[in-house]
Amino acid sequence: NFPYFGTIGHHDGKKWDGFAPPSVDGEIYTVAYQPDRRILIGGAFENINGKYMPNIARLNADGTLDESFDTGAGPNGAVYDITIDDNGILIGGIFVTFDGVSSRRLARLDSNGKLKADFDIGLGFDGPVRAINKRVDGRYLIGGSFSYFNGVIQNNISLVNADGSVVKNDLLMLQLNGAVYAISELAGGSSIFGGSFTKDNKDRGYNSFALLNQISSITPPRLGMVIDSENYQLSISGAPGEIYHVEFSSDLVEWSGLAKVVIPENGSINIELGSSIDNRYFRAVYRE
Repeated sequence: NFPYFGTIGHHDGKKWDGFAPPSVDGEIYTVAYQPDRRILIGGAFENINGKYMPNIARLNADGTLDESFDTGAGPNGAVYDITIDDNGILIGGIFVTFDGVSSRRLARLDSNGKLKADFDIGLGFDGPVRAINKRVDGRYLIGGSFSYFNGVIQNNISLVNADGSVVKNDLLMLQLNGAVYAISELAGGSSIFGGSFTKDNKDRGYNSFALLNQISSITPPRLGMVIDSENYQLSISGAPGEIYHVEFSSDLVEWSGLAKVVIPENGSINIELGSSIDNRYFRAVYRE
C-alpha cells in the first residue's frame, strides 16, 4: 500500500520497474525531478517510509528515501510547489517557518536540504504561495493567494529577484479577484496565469485563465536592413543591456552564427555585412 504516490514511467508510458513508490502518510502536491534522477516531493505529510520528513523530502531514483537531504524540522506547513535551478531549490506553500527560522511561504534550500540564508524575503508573503515559475531573465513569477510581499502590495501574483527581493512590476494592474495556481511564460511574448479568479477590478471576465501579451522577461529584438552606397548593415534594436546571438541562413533550416551583440543604451546597434548579402535570412536569438 503506497498512498498518495503513483509509479514512475518511461517516456513511452510503460511502468518503470526499477522504482518502488514510498509509503507516505499524507498528500503530495508537487514533484520535481533533479538532473541526477533524484526526485523532490512536497505536500502535507509527516513521514516517508516511517521516517519523519515533514512536508518535503527527496527520493533516490529507485524510490527509497534520500536521507542526505536533511531539512531538520522542515517547513511547518504544506509545500505546494518546487522549482530547481542553479541557485538551489525554491519551495512555496503555506508554511511560515523552515527548520524553526522565519520564512513566510517561500524558501530556498541548498542541495542538502538546509535553508539558504542569502535568499532574503524579509516579511515574506501574507498568504499561501501556490506556483513558482522561473523566467528566462532569472527572476521568479510567484502566484498564490496573497496581498503583500515583504510589506509591498501584491495581488495574488508577484515578481521576485534571485536574491529574494521584490521587483517593481505592473502586475498589480491585473487586480485578479482570486488565487493564481499555475504560471507559464513564453519569453519575449506572453505570460499565462491560471487560477480561481474570474474578473479584475473593471469586471472584465477572465474565467480562471489570463494570457497577457508583452508581460515577459525578454523583449523581442527588431531587425532591419540599412543600405548605403557600398555596404549593407544589419540593424538590431532591443532593450539596452540585452545580449543576442545574431545568426544567418540561406534556407531557414540551417543557421550559422554571425555575431554576439549587446544592445547599447541608445537601444540599437548595427553590424557590417559587406557589399553583398546574397539570399540570406537573419535572426537575433536570446540564449540563457
